[in-house]
Amino acid sequence: MRNILFFLLFCIVFLYSDAGRACASTQPDNAGERWILDHDADLDDFTAIMMMFLSPKAKVIGMVVSPNGCSYYGDAWKNTVGLLRLLGVDPAALPTAMGEREPLNGYRAFPAAWRIGADEVCGDALPPARLPVPETRACDLYIRLLNAAKEKVSILCIGPMTNLALALQKAPAIKKKIKRVVAMAGALRAPGNIIVPGFTDAQVDTVSEWNCFIDPVAVEIVLNSGLDITLVPLDATNQAPVEQSFMQRFIASAETPVARFQAVLFKNKLGAVETGEFYFWDPLAAGIALDDSLAVEMRRERISVRYSFLDGAGSGSLVDPLTLHQFPPATVDGGRRRRFDPRRSGQIIPDPVNGAPATVCGKTDVESFKKLFSDLLGGVRGAAP
Repeated sequence: MRNILFFLLFCIVFLYSDAGRACASTQPDNAGERWILDHDADLDDFTAIMMMFLSPKAKVIGMVVSPNGCSYYGDAWKNTVGLLRLLGVDPAALPTAMGEREPLNGYRAFPAAWRIGADEVCGDALPPARLPVPETRACDLYIRLLNAAKEKVSILCIGPMTNLALALQKAPAIKKKIKRVVAMAGALRAPGNIIVPGFTDAQVDTVSEWNCFIDPVAVEIVLNSGLDITLVPLDATNQAPVEQSFMQRFIASAETPVARFQAVLFKNKLGAVETGEFYFWDPLAAGIALDDSLAVEMRRERISVRYSFLDGAGSGSLVDPLTLHQFPPATVDGGRRRRFDPRRSGQIIPDPVNGAPATVCGKTDVESFKKLFSDLLGGVRGAAP
């Protein structure tokens, strides 16, 4: 009898310990489609990541981080690790790696104010990281995970495509292990989102979307790889603004740690929500990855990315005054870093003659998406519309 009581006490203590919560919340081995998540540690990336980990339809087998996106290197790693701990996932057990600090070519980065803001928002809202950055590069982790996979793996790319492009260049054979790529990228028949008053007024590109704008060379490599690619462009995400009423109901009903963290992310974007400038960009891509019926219209068409360089090489190592990022004079493959034509380098266009085939999401079922969002993240359950 004493042994039985001891065993029951041990079980109770274990379940309420960090280890017990991790075991209880980590996705089971028999979960659905296998995924590698490729993100740039922005606030909406974290929302998309939580959706993928919490869905019974997905099994996340690895994660790569793009510090050439909307976050700086050290903080991108710290916040990624903290998010995994919040989700009850052992960050030391999930294969995770950091990617390149710069795009494959060009001198482009997100504004410093955005990157600092994304890094600072999480603050005390996430558990401490306490895990050193691994030495493995993101492109090498891609290759290792895909080569070891016994079944095909899907990729959710919600940042610049630099990591995936490098992996495909380095080991083209991994393509046979990739089931599909779902990417939040591009603006085919919608305006671009590069010019944001008060932040990027000096930009002149009115047609590109940020993930493609940062690294159009990487986009070209991925599009021309022959992979099964689904794009969730601004054409789709513009239909899914974060509405103030929805956000406030979510915040008011947030009770779980995940819901409370999402409430923190929402509160940080209150100003943008009030002005109608904040959308479910990456979360909608995650939603469509989990349930493609959310994309009411999916068009199969040939597309390409438009970019061109200005005459001559770049100016060598440069600290960009807008982004405060210092770029090395050479690219990752040892070539010369060059400047893109600023007007439209990064634009995704329909190209029926020379383009690569892709599935492009158009009209979306926004109400069903919001229900999925709420069901997974734990807010607005049964709330009135």
